[in-house]
Order: sequence, then structure tokens, then C-alpha cells
Amino acid sequence: MRAQLHGNLEQVRQLRNRIAHHEPIFARDLALDLATIGRIVQMRCAHIERWMNRHESVTSLLKRRPV
Repeated sequence: MRAQLHGNLEQVRQLRNRIAHHEPIFARDLALDLATIGRIVQMRCAHIERWMNRHESVTSLLKRRPV
């Protein structure tokens, strides 16, 4: 569990760094990144994860993404 959490946090850290440095993220699996963020939040607090899922807008944006 600890190793899995570390891997998930590393994935999110890399995404954050790419965004912070204005680097492209188009080649990333952003749906997977969002799911990873959800898993991390859920490990901390399931209530907050449900709140996040109700309020996030990434899913709808990804559905409109050109192929």
C-alpha cells in the first residue's frame, strides 16, 4: 500500500511539475491522472473524494477533447 501511494504521488507530482513549468501535457493519459488523484484523496478522506467527484470539471473537458 505504501509503495502504491508513493507511485501515485510521484505520478501526480510529475503532472504538477509539467503544468507549473508550462510544458505540454497532451500526450498524458489525463483520465488516468484524474483517477490517480481521486485514489490519493480517497485514501485520505472518502467524503472529500466524493465532494471532488461532484465538483470537478476535468471529466467533461476530456469528453470534448479532439481525438
